[in-house]
Amino acid sequence: MERFAYLYTYMPVHIRLVQMAFENWSDEEDGKADTLFSFDSVSVCCLGGGPGSEVVGLLRHLYHPLTTQRPVLSFAIHDREDLWSKTWRSVWMELCMSFRLTMTSTYCPLNLGDVAMESKRQLRRFDNFDFFTLVKFRSSGCTSEIVVRCLTYIFSQAKIGAYVLYIDTNFPIYNNSVRRILPKIKWVEVFHLSSKGPYIWR
Repeated sequence: MERFAYLYTYMPVHIRLVQMAFENWSDEEDGKADTLFSFDSVSVCCLGGGPGSEVVGLLRHLYHPLTTQRPVLSFAIHDREDLWSKTWRSVWMELCMSFRLTMTSTYCPLNLGDVAMESKRQLRRFDNFDFFTLVKFRSSGCTSEIVVRCLTYIFSQAKIGAYVLYIDTNFPIYNNSVRRILPKIKWVEVFHLSSKGPYIWR
């Protein structure tokens, strides 16, 4: 019941936020957002991806009538709540039936706030993704210094040319921490719509 309530209340909002982020980035930067999807394939890592809101938001952008770029997509959804994997399977099946998608997905349990995870994080590789998403990640309770260290590790691995989309509540404890992490490891902010975000780094 709790998962259903979350889906009903928050998922449509998160989907729309992601879709609007790509639309605004494309409008403000003369289509630069669409160049990311001009490749034959694009790999996306959703950190705190829950039931797949970011996936649906991105697909809504790519399947807009005015969007011509539709690469083969691969998604890796990472979330600390393994129960979301069941919900994602249902969402995934519906997406495949509705859109005849050329994409693959994996669901990976990952708790970045777990002390044990910090010592085992080297077992995961994050250097093959073209795009990372952090949507309502920090405000969901992932605010500890352990999370900060793990995010620093993940983004330090990222390949040259990758992007990060960050959307969260406009509250300093959330935004400032992420905006502090990325410049230290040589990421450059390439787009933000307002002081409230969304933010995109490369």
